Amino acid sequence: MEKNVLNTDLTGKVAVVTGAGGVLCSEFAKVLARAGAKVALLNRTESKAQKFADEITAEGGIAKAYGCNVLDKAQVYEVAERVQNDLGPCDILINGAGGNHTMATTDKEYYEDGDIVLMQTENESSAAVSPDLNIALIGEPVTMGSLAAALWMERGVLPKVLCPLEQCDDLLTGYMTRIVGEEDVESAVHHCKVVIADPLYQPICPPDAQFVPLPHEAFSGRVFQKTMPNLLMLEPHSLLEGVRL
Repeated sequence: MEKNVLNTDLTGKVAVVTGAGGVLCSEFAKVLARAGAKVALLNRTESKAQKFADEITAEGGIAKAYGCNVLDKAQVYEVAERVQNDLGPCDILINGAGGNHTMATTDKEYYEDGDIVLMQTENESSAAVSPDLNIALIGEPVTMGSLAAALWMERGVLPKVLCPLEQCDDLLTGYMTRIVGEEDVESAVHHCKVVIADPLYQPICPPDAQFVPLPHEAFSGRVFQKTMPNLLMLEPHSLLEGVRL
């Protein structure tokens, strides 16, 4: 087996890599395996992941390939269960699937406690957490969901998330709503006191609402600009003035 370039021992750890049939993620999988991790290679076309899984096992590593479309929630859950049965619970997750696909990319790199709160909001009908209808986030569900989680964890406020995209239903959770067209957007935000969105939406937002602009790239899920506002650093009276806490 080639040199462990990570200079760390991952023996006993389970790493899951999505998009593992591609050039970059297949290399990530190999590097993790060389560090001792058991690697699950997920790819929409299983045969592509299998090729690299075979290369890892030929080097003496532990790897298994799985066919998985990350936009199919039911399939993701099914594959997650198989991975746990085959290799054990996931310790390391690399989400590499999707490339520039707007529905499969995110700027959120780390799992945080608030994420499980939002999952409970979706999965438990008796959950106490409900979205604050006075605050709206508009955009694709992955990035906006991350921003909503941050506001919930740090401010105790869960905004409603409005997703004006087609084919995003599988990614929506209980505090998200898919909207179609300009009229739907206007109707959804007409009572809002705070709207956080791409500046393109400002003209159809209530004139008396506080508008927090996001970089135009935020809509695609790839956010690299330094102009991305840190919502948590805004003064409470600025972002949440008059809004129920």
